[in-house]
Amino acid sequence: MSKKKILENHLKFEADIEKIISYGLEVINDDLPNKSAKSRIEKCMLLEALLLRSCALWENFIEKELVFLVNLGPEKLISEMGLPKNTKLNLKLIKAILYSNFYRDFHDIERSRSYYERIISDKYNFFENIKNSPGSKNRL
Repeated sequence: MSKKKILENHLKFEADIEKIISYGLEVINDDLPNKSAKSRIEKCMLLEALLLRSCALWENFIEKELVFLVNLGPEKLISEMGLPKNTKLNLKLIKAILYSNFYRDFHDIERSRSYYERIISDKYNFFENIKNSPGSKNRL
């Protein structure tokens, strides 16, 4: 697997978020085509729905990213799961291993970072670059 899939995942996520931002601005500015002006309550409801959609897109992005990053260097996952060293993993198998036993959420950066350290090769683990700032709790 090449890094091309990772780039495609990034570009799709960015495009999806841009669409949500654009639609959100249309809602705020009452620029929706063929629609009458929305009340403040309707705007809030629409914007909350867009925020929830953004969260869903983020989780989907991270789920794919995790599978792609593990696939670039699967040695840590193989070791963590106690699999034979010569185990050949593909994207579907990696996804099944990562998500089959329980739901994973990506909101708590500390919990995510410790999990990723165990399964992503150090070379590809971008979560090591995310630092907590003093006095605040970083969340994804």
